[in-house]
Amino acid sequence: MKNSLYLRSGLIALVLLAAIPAVLGATSISGPTVISSPGTYVLAQDIAGGNSPAIWVKSSGVTIDGNGHTIRGSGGSFGILVNRDGTTLSGVEIRNVRLQNWNCGIYLKGVASSKVSGVTAVSNGKAGINLRTTRGTTISGCTVSGNQQGILLWQDCDGNTISGNTMKDNSDMGLWMAGTGRTGSGIVYDSTGNTVSNNVATGNRYGLYLDFTRDNTVTGNRATGNDDHGIFLDYSSGNRVTNNVVSGHSQSGIVLFDSARCTISGNTATRNGDFGLWAIQSPSLAIVGNQFSGNSDGTFRLSGGSTQSSGSSTQTSGGATQAVAVTTPVTVATTKATVTATPTPTKTVSVAETRALGTSPSPTIGAVTNQQATGSAEIAVNPPTARKGAAVKFTVTPTAGQTVKAVWWSFDADRHLKTWNSRATSPTFFYPATGTFSPLVRITYTDNSVEEIRKSLYVKVT
Repeated sequence: MKNSLYLRSGLIALVLLAAIPAVLGATSISGPTVISSPGTYVLAQDIAGGNSPAIWVKSSGVTIDGNGHTIRGSGGSFGILVNRDGTTLSGVEIRNVRLQNWNCGIYLKGVASSKVSGVTAVSNGKAGINLRTTRGTTISGCTVSGNQQGILLWQDCDGNTISGNTMKDNSDMGLWMAGTGRTGSGIVYDSTGNTVSNNVATGNRYGLYLDFTRDNTVTGNRATGNDDHGIFLDYSSGNRVTNNVVSGHSQSGIVLFDSARCTISGNTATRNGDFGLWAIQSPSLAIVGNQFSGNSDGTFRLSGGSTQSSGSSTQTSGGATQAVAVTTPVTVATTKATVTATPTPTKTVSVAETRALGTSPSPTIGAVTNQQATGSAEIAVNPPTARKGAAVKFTVTPTAGQTVKAVWWSFDADRHLKTWNSRATSPTFFYPATGTFSPLVRITYTDNSVEEIRKSLYVKVT
């Protein structure tokens, strides 16, 4: 009996020793904290924050172990912010924590070679997990739901790995990977060399959305039951979309717009509302070994100058191999100008980032409103009512006596493709979804005056 008691006592001691954190000497966190030194930090309890980051990491070599606790906000700022202006932070690890009701649950800016794992980010106003100018970082085993975007890679994010995450029921994208896009000096296609693999995206508006990126790999993901599309590449060339399962969407499963030289191979796209794959203005595509079946309108469609590269083989099954372009009778409509003095368009900076990082927000496309016209510029939309996928031609006539220096178009300033889509004076766009859209053009003249013309809910696509 005595030996049995000794044995049990020894086992209990071993269990207690195992329960002691392996990080003896770790710093305990019990409230909002700024971390300025390397080390391991463990949450001792749930934390409630306000309009400042609950935890602000300003040092490399920091590990934050949430210990299963929740960091809860009141709608602004960040649950965990990793950033020190002018310095690239590295070797930061965040794990086992829940972020809820922030602007962004986790925000990494100017970070390299770091890890986020086992994180749950829910009901945040912007993104559950947000990376900006971040490289060589891994996001794995996380659950992001009920946010605007689940995971957001925003501007100049290279060589990151997004793997094994669940992105569900986010109001916009499960994952949004965005390059810098259009700037005053031209288009910047960055956010390159990232790998998005083995994630699940379901119940979002879009599953996976790549915007002004290049040379990334999207592989082994399951995008099912999102509202519009499973995988959407917008102005994103040279990407590889391989071995994904895309099913149960109201629109096409995989969509490419102005995304040349992409490889689409080994994917399965079934039970989508239009096509398994729809490529628009996307030449030199390698389409190989896919299974596109059971989609409402057929296997795949190439329109607006999209082509397959030499030697590629679709190997699809079911439905039409390639749809015939839709034509619509021409009708011309115009709308008058709105004149404002606004800066060159750039990506939006959140109010929370403004507060936390001391930056000034850039103008948002959605903030433009219809005002009393003071110039005489006009735009024409031809036709204002079109079939989905048909060509819609936009032209602009400048104010009399003015010479155009630059033109920027957004083909829907409110919702769909909420970016500056074209710099052409008379661009053509192929709307890949049904709805009513709000075209916007910003004209800069050689005297540096600016006119904006917008028509709300004006182009109808059926």
